[in-house]
Amino acid sequence: MTNHGFIDEASSATMDYLVRERYLNPLRAGRGAVHVVKVITGMRRSGKSVLMQMYVDELKATGVPESDIVYMNLESLEYQGMDKDALNSILRRRTSLTSTVLYTPCR
Repeated sequence: MTNHGFIDEASSATMDYLVRERYLNPLRAGRGAVHVVKVITGMRRSGKSVLMQMYVDELKATGVPESDIVYMNLESLEYQGMDKDALNSILRRRTSLTSTVLYTPCR
């Protein structure tokens, strides 16, 4: 089992997390596909953001350019109060997607 060190933005302390292969494997599936969006859902405080950060770190470690990765934690203060049009604008700037609706919030 491998541990990854992450910076906890709230405390600026490095934290170690146990890599959960069982949950990373579905993220790895279809990795070579074009225009794939990975979405993690689950209960609050269940480790979704940590899991996605582990996957992002793995992508970077295997040579995927950071410019090819769009990671958005919608609970981050950076995105608080944004409507879907503002989020779509961010996604369009960061990707080559031209779809009319890129992000639709769950209701």
